[in-house]
Amino acid sequence: MNRLLDKRTQIVEAALELFAQQGFDATTVPEIATRAEVGAGTIYRYFTSKEALLNALFQDKIGWLYEAFKRDFPHDSDMKSRWIHIIDRMHQMAKLDWDALQFIDTHYYVRLLDEQSIAIHNQLLEFVSQHIMAGQQAGVLKPMEPLLMISITFGAFLGIHKYRHGQRTGMPRDHEQLQSIARQCCWDLIAVHAE
Repeated sequence: MNRLLDKRTQIVEAALELFAQQGFDATTVPEIATRAEVGAGTIYRYFTSKEALLNALFQDKIGWLYEAFKRDFPHDSDMKSRWIHIIDRMHQMAKLDWDALQFIDTHYYVRLLDEQSIAIHNQLLEFVSQHIMAGQQAGVLKPMEPLLMISITFGAFLGIHKYRHGQRTGMPRDHEQLQSIARQCCWDLIAVHAE
């Protein structure tokens, strides 16, 4: 593998861990360099600033989630099946890359994001919002602002998965059990007649 790519990957992974654990503002470039096992100057060969690094990460992780939502989306299925598809894709990300979900949750503030990051974030929100509005028109989903519904559901999903990652106790940490709990809980939050 190309050594340049290796160093860039090390930097990105180190930044993701630190941003997810302690946030953008509390993370310094020297900390990222130490975690990545590179010199601080090396970071600036790949990214013009800490903000540029954050935006590259955000675009990569939101892009992954957006593509996962679209892949094999059950357009012709009932609304519950569509919503479960979205929850299952978030579950997949939680299983593969928990830091990425935490990072997305804490770094979607406009002050940190450039135009490209905002655009891809808006694409993801628009995709989900369209399905929410279709469900509302069919009388299946509660009459609530789609972005509020997304926030409530995403918050519940993250809360459930924090048990799996040892941030809370008293709940099963098995991924399959959590997936089942997340599916039902997130559906119950938005459905007019929860099943």
